[in-house]
Amino acid sequence: PSGPPLHIQVFPLSARSLAVTFSPPTLETRNGRIVGYYLGYKALDMDSNYMFKKLSINELSNAGNQQNEVNITSLSANTKYAIVVQAFNSKGTGPQSEEVYGQTLVMDRPSAPLLSQGDVGYDWIEIVWTFASEANLTAALSQINGYYVFSKSHSSVWMERQIRIKTNAYTSNDLLCGTLYQFYVVAYNAMGKGDASDSIAIKTKGSAPVPPKHVNEFLVVNTTWAHIQLDAWHSNGCPIKEFLIRYRVTKYETEWSEVSAQVWPQESSIELLGLSPGHWYQLYIKAVNEAGAGEQTYHFATLTAQGGTVSPLSEREPPLGGLESITIVIPVICSVIVLTVILAIGLIVI
Repeated sequence: PSGPPLHIQVFPLSARSLAVTFSPPTLETRNGRIVGYYLGYKALDMDSNYMFKKLSINELSNAGNQQNEVNITSLSANTKYAIVVQAFNSKGTGPQSEEVYGQTLVMDRPSAPLLSQGDVGYDWIEIVWTFASEANLTAALSQINGYYVFSKSHSSVWMERQIRIKTNAYTSNDLLCGTLYQFYVVAYNAMGKGDASDSIAIKTKGSAPVPPKHVNEFLVVNTTWAHIQLDAWHSNGCPIKEFLIRYRVTKYETEWSEVSAQVWPQESSIELLGLSPGHWYQLYIKAVNEAGAGEQTYHFATLTAQGGTVSPLSEREPPLGGLESITIVIPVICSVIVLTVILAIGLIVI
């Protein structure tokens, strides 16, 4: 070629790389098909010769008459470089372009942190991180100005918190007990924000309430009332916020009577009043805390008016109805029919 490549420009990609773009020589100076280019570069603050990188036409992002692009890597940070480009064809190498200059960045933007779980409490979670691109964590932290920590639960939107310190850990406080949270972190430095980390899911300690197994663990009954000991329910580390209590007479009632009690720290029990003596009842209790709800249905019987106990449910006869009614009605109907026939025969004889 008798002419140099044209429109050469240099852009910093990172602290250790530059991007160079250029166009082929003009058509009249190519003197045949361009086979490739020599890209030369050297640091201006060092007394050194150009280092040349040979590029075939197939290695470039755009061949032919389009603008070409190539990256120079393994450079020094915060360093100014001179760049030249030469085209070559099957006959030889053409003239160099004029020098152009570009400077690498002072430092790179932070890489994405690698998150892991730290300590966990009932209302707090600690996350810790490191950086895959830096073998020395201290060196990595020295170039970081701070972080943006993002968190959310299943029922909330992403919340953002900025941390303006060089650290590799963060504790999120005032969380819900027994609840799953997601976190991701973005580090930043003087060059701007880095890539976001992958998200991590961590659950605070605690779980939904567990009901007592047996009714006699929490219930005392009399003839017309029942005393429910609410603190017999196991909170599993998350304080119980509310109880939903329903009751009804077993087998006779379909509608529930409902008592909803907001439990305060000083309250530990509740009473069901106005019950009927000597009756079996169904009792449904649901306990709610921040982690969820636990529920259970029980059976209990009030004492008789004389203070006695009633027979177990399995020994109690069902109320009249169904087949019992049919066995009574059929003989009556049959008697009526027989009497009618007899009267009719008597009238005919007369």
